[in-house]
Amino acid sequence: MIFVVNYASDRFVESQRIQNAGWAAQPENPPITVCSYTKDDIIPILGGLRLENESSVLRVLEQPRGDGLWAWKAILTWHVYRNLAVDGDIVFYMDSGACPVMPFGNIWERVRTNGHLFVRVSTVETVPAVREYLQSLPEMRAKASLLENFDFSSRLWTKPLPGVHGNESGLPPPVVQRLSECGAPIDELAVRLLDMEQVCGGFQGYLRHGTNDRILRDLLAITSLEFFDDVLRGGAPRPYIDHRHDQAMLSLIVNAESIRCAGFAKCIINDIAEVRLHRGWAPDYPDGF
Repeated sequence: MIFVVNYASDRFVESQRIQNAGWAAQPENPPITVCSYTKDDIIPILGGLRLENESSVLRVLEQPRGDGLWAWKAILTWHVYRNLAVDGDIVFYMDSGACPVMPFGNIWERVRTNGHLFVRVSTVETVPAVREYLQSLPEMRAKASLLENFDFSSRLWTKPLPGVHGNESGLPPPVVQRLSECGAPIDELAVRLLDMEQVCGGFQGYLRHGTNDRILRDLLAITSLEFFDDVLRGGAPRPYIDHRHDQAMLSLIVNAESIRCAGFAKCIINDIAEVRLHRGWAPDYPDGF
């Protein structure tokens, strides 16, 4: 069984409907169950997960941007993984701003073979397009120099955390744990980690098996205003462009795992032709969609 997870509020409700129609058009084998959620579902589902840090997660969900800095992605995905899927099933989260337009057989096979699937940001975004958008924002004028050497690295897109001795980059504990298993100084590995391109939080695949939910559990464990926020911590520099949200933290965990385990790189792809982005509207989609 494939469990597809998506979420929508406000203008993305129509996008969610379009995506769900795309899933309905997929081949019947393997069977796909679509789990569509709205903002009203988040708090009850979070309560059912009985997380030790539930109060910290709730404070993140109170943040207006992204209905809680997009922290609901891990909440919903882990809920389906833990409470609906059984061993051997695939749980696949996809942003409602995207729609399947080709059979997903190759994607499902990748998840079954490698245990996970993540997608590099450059698969769905281009540097020129994002640079042009940022240049149109008045708030970017003070950071215009950042656009000269623009990329999708964590260094540029993750708001820095204040460092501590032995962890000058202030990396979250699950990231430090992975890097500490690599046999090299953490600060050296942190430089490599921050230079790596982020993964897109909008596409995440997990095979329900053993501890394959560790990334989700670790992401939920650090969902607090210490790591997810729009507030610059005292003493931190300002080389970032965006706020710090779910994608920033997910990318650090996923990329740290790929440093710790070279084989994990097979789980990160640079092409997803099976998907079309419609960004909340679809003027050229057939009426039947």
